[in-house]
Amino acid sequence: MESKTKVFSLSDQLIRQMADLLCLSMATNTNIGDHFRLVKVEESDIQEMEGKLVLTHDYVDQYNKHIIELTKEMEKQAASLKAD
Repeated sequence: MESKTKVFSLSDQLIRQMADLLCLSMATNTNIGDHFRLVKVEESDIQEMEGKLVLTHDYVDQYNKHIIELTKEMEKQAASLKAD
């Protein structure tokens, strides 16, 4: 009997993001689950990637903004430590 449930797999993009989030979690001493909860995915609309889950464009934009802000904050902290 064939299942009517659609099966998805993770795209390389999504797997790479999960690895990046693990590194971010370790670098910032934050909970990996909190980062994973923010991830937003959708089925790829590229025919060759049918059935693959990819990151949404909104999530990628938001994540990139977050990383820029985090980098600026880390640069400020580094400058402050250097000045001391």
